[in-house]
Amino acid sequence: MDKEKREQLNLLLQNPNPSQIVLVQIMSLLVAVKTSSELLKDRCDTHMVGIVPVYGDGNCMYRSISHEVYGGQDSYQYVRSMAANWLENKGRHLMAFVAGDFLTRLPADATEDQIWMAFIESVRNTSDYGCNVVLKAIANAFNLRVRLLHGFATTAKPIEIATENEDCRTMTVTLAFSPEMHYDATKTLVVVQSTDAKNAERLDIAIAISLSEGEKKRQEDADAPRQHLPSIEDTSALLTLSEKEQVEIIMGLTASREKFRKKGP
Repeated sequence: MDKEKREQLNLLLQNPNPSQIVLVQIMSLLVAVKTSSELLKDRCDTHMVGIVPVYGDGNCMYRSISHEVYGGQDSYQYVRSMAANWLENKGRHLMAFVAGDFLTRLPADATEDQIWMAFIESVRNTSDYGCNVVLKAIANAFNLRVRLLHGFATTAKPIEIATENEDCRTMTVTLAFSPEMHYDATKTLVVVQSTDAKNAERLDIAIAISLSEGEKKRQEDADAPRQHLPSIEDTSALLTLSEKEQVEIIMGLTASREKFRKKGP
C-alpha cells in the first residue's frame, strides 16, 4: 500500500461511528494491504525469479548460498566454514555489528575478544541463523554480489551486499528473504509469449523437463559449480524473435552463460 492510501486509511479508522460508505472505503483499502509474503512474491515476479525453498533449520542463509553457488543445499557447512575463516582473518572491523543467539550464551562481563571468538565459533560450528555480518563475510569469501529480494513494506528496492574485492571477478546471486527471518534460494525464470496455445503448452513442458533434469543432476553432485541460467534483463527483446529462436533460447537454459567456476569443498 502506498503512503497516500495508508494516510487515507488511518484517517478513516479514526471515525468512531463510520457510515456504511466509510466502511466500504475502509474495506477497499484493507484489500490493498499485502502481506510480506505477497510483497516478496511480487518482487520475485518483477525480477523474474522463482523461490526455491530451503530447510528452516537455522542454516537457511548458508543453504541458500550453497544452492546458488554449488547447485544444492548440502554444501552449507562448507559455506559456514568459509565465512568463519574470512571473519577470523579479515573481518574484525565488523565487530560492532555482530548479532545472534550466541550472545545469550556469553557471560555479562565477556570481553570484546571473547565475544568475537564466540561469534566466529557460532558461524563455524552451530546452527545459529546468519546476520548481515555473516552475509558480508560470505560475499567476500566467495567474491559475490548478493541481492536480497524481501517482503518489507517500506521499500521495494532489493538489498545488495557486495564483496570488497573490487579487482576480482564477481558472481551475482539472488536470495529471497522474508521478515520472519528466513532465507530461500531462487531460480531464474524466462517468459516466452506464443500466439499458438499448443506450442506454448509444449514449450512449458520442455522448460519443465529441462529445469528438472538440470536440478536432478545438480542435486546428485552438490559440490559441482552451478550452471547459471541465462538471464534476460528485458523480456520485450524476446518478442522480437521468431518462435523458433525463442524455443532455442529456452532449450539452451542449462548451458552456462559465463562458465563461472569456483573451487568446491
